[in-house]
Amino acid sequence: MRQGGRTLQTTGGKSVKTSSSNSDRLTSIARRAAKILDKFVRAQPANDFDPPVLSRIVKFEGSKRTVRLIDYRSLRAHLDSLPTAGKEPEPTRA
Repeated sequence: MRQGGRTLQTTGGKSVKTSSSNSDRLTSIARRAAKILDKFVRAQPANDFDPPVLSRIVKFEGSKRTVRLIDYRSLRAHLDSLPTAGKEPEPTRA
């Protein structure tokens, strides 16, 4: 249903207003973020089959889908080790 330039979607009995252009943009951002995270956590040629971030795949009992859990400390350590564009790296603490 269209109303005032926004799409009304019914989710679990609730009406939610969304802008199609905004949701398309967010979907695109989520896709790019997932692609980047994939290079960090999955063994593949892009990371010489040695992923820099620890993760585990979990399948809950009775579920057909799996969930990838990403170790936060490992992700932060990897992100902190990357060079920052236009900035000098901060000195490490001893």
